[in-house]
Amino acid sequence: MISIVFILLIIGIILLILLIQPIPSNKRNSIIPILRWNKTGITIAGTTGTAGNGSNQFDMPQDIVIDHAYNFYVADRLNHRIQKYSVGGLVGKIVAGNGTPGLSLNQLNVAPRVILDSNEDLYIADAFNSRIQFWKNGATSGKTVAGWAGMIYKE
Repeated sequence: MISIVFILLIIGIILLILLIQPIPSNKRNSIIPILRWNKTGITIAGTTGTAGNGSNQFDMPQDIVIDHAYNFYVADRLNHRIQKYSVGGLVGKIVAGNGTPGLSLNQLNVAPRVILDSNEDLYIADAFNSRIQFWKNGATSGKTVAGWAGMIYKE
């Protein structure tokens, strides 16, 4: 006897096949970006093999998010900042943190993760300050929304 789960799976697959519409050839490249695997890779930001704190450099970047306009935000962990890169741009703009570790609301201390909301506001894991910072789009400082600053990190 065939189980109900198997029957539902078959029905789901049939529906997917029937409902998926092919993209017309005249719209394939103009609307939807096509991603392809590149075995050699392409550096779109930073300097390969060289850590630094310049606007075109990173020191252990750990996270990246992309907004609706294809700008990308990089959690530049050991530079204690979040940098925003515009499409095609070669240098980043600091949008959170000031590049030096610290406890102030305009500083981060090892920022390994970043989340971007629909308003382009940032939620940043400020690891060595044991807090989550909310950084409003265009702001020069953040607001602690979880955790607290000053807790010492110990392994």
